Amino acid sequence: MNGNYQFYKQNIENEGSNTSQSILSDRLFYNNSTRKTSTMNLKHQLSGFYDVKLDSLSSLKINVNGMQGQASNASVFTAESLGDLEQLINNQSRRLSSAGDRQQMKTSAIWRKKFMKAGRTLSVNFDQQYQNNSTTGNLYSVNRFFDENGNMSSSDTVDQVKTNYTQSNIWGGRISYTEPLSKKWFVETNYGYRINNSKALRSSFVKDFNGKYEVLDSLFSSDYAFDFNTHSTGLNFRFNGSKITASFGSNINFANFRQQDLRKDTTYNYSFTNFFPKANIRFKMGAQRGLNLRYNGQTAQPTLQQIQPIRENTDPLNIQVGNPNLKQEFRHNIGLNYNDYKVLTGRNIYFSGGFNFIDNAISRADNVDDQGRRQFSYVNVDGNYNYYIYSGYWKELKKIKTNFNFSLNYNGGKNNNFVNNVKNTNTYSTVGARTGIYKTKAKKIQYRALFCA
Repeated sequence: MNGNYQFYKQNIENEGSNTSQSILSDRLFYNNSTRKTSTMNLKHQLSGFYDVKLDSLSSLKINVNGMQGQASNASVFTAESLGDLEQLINNQSRRLSSAGDRQQMKTSAIWRKKFMKAGRTLSVNFDQQYQNNSTTGNLYSVNRFFDENGNMSSSDTVDQVKTNYTQSNIWGGRISYTEPLSKKWFVETNYGYRINNSKALRSSFVKDFNGKYEVLDSLFSSDYAFDFNTHSTGLNFRFNGSKITASFGSNINFANFRQQDLRKDTTYNYSFTNFFPKANIRFKMGAQRGLNLRYNGQTAQPTLQQIQPIRENTDPLNIQVGNPNLKQEFRHNIGLNYNDYKVLTGRNIYFSGGFNFIDNAISRADNVDDQGRRQFSYVNVDGNYNYYIYSGYWKELKKIKTNFNFSLNYNGGKNNNFVNNVKNTNTYSTVGARTGIYKTKAKKIQYRALFCA
């Protein structure tokens, strides 16, 4: 049994600026922005665990973690967009502030059971999470727009007090059973269920005739309830040989989402079926030499915010809209590793590479109007991928007690998105090299020299 208490307080001051260029089919924008933020986080945390061996073949472990904290934030932002002749298109000044409390409680338990038959096991997992967050803040934003002669054509001001309350309750369990088919073959099957009930209440208030923030802005206020439950099951095989070890199988996940708009009395329902195939094989070529090949596939469903976003005006120049036709993406990950280490000579050669590609990748589609206002949503695209190669050589020069190493790396990829209905493709690659010399004396100073490119 073990328990501990932690107190944590952090104050962060942050400043930064950003300059970017937006190249559209018929116009060009230069974007400049600055930010200055001040954040305070404070929390009290209690945690502990209880680990007990029930008998010679079974054990139980329980973990408990509780946290209570406060946070505050004050931020100042400025932004401007310039045209291709550096004429002013728009500018913005924003102030955001918030303060709030949060509570969190996590509990997990796992029971493990071994049987007299070697390799036969049974485990049952349970976990619970509770989270509560309440904040009150202020948004003050002034947005100005200019005509082609640089004269201000319009402006708008947002001055609101915002209160946010979120709460979530998550319960889940999983049972897993492993059975030996022979001395070298094993099969593992599992089933899990998880349910997440949460709610989010957002209220925005503007000033009344007496200057008090008591008039509800219904456009940017919402009251949602979310229900999310999943059933998952899987079947996996494992082979343990003297020269080869391998595993393969798949899990399948059935997910159901339900989003209720309690203000408008409307309900959105979404369902997804997720697959998680995987395969791994390792060739043992010696005591310290081996080759490993692996493949993992997984689906990733869009978030509710991407499908049906909650309206938000904290940045009036950047507004998100939903896409109810958004499909889930499927990610393929292929990897290879090789390692050859000679203990007596202190020499090591290693190589690693991987290729990842995505079907129906979820990507952004931006639309920018003549005054630099951006509206964005998420769409499915094909052709996104990335890759990496890393190799190196390491040698210990025992006579002079010095280590030498050299490595090369190469990575790249391609991403696709849309800007004003025009496909935008970004292809990138990087090459790097590194060499180093290390010399260490027992109980004395360590000398190191590195060269990177």
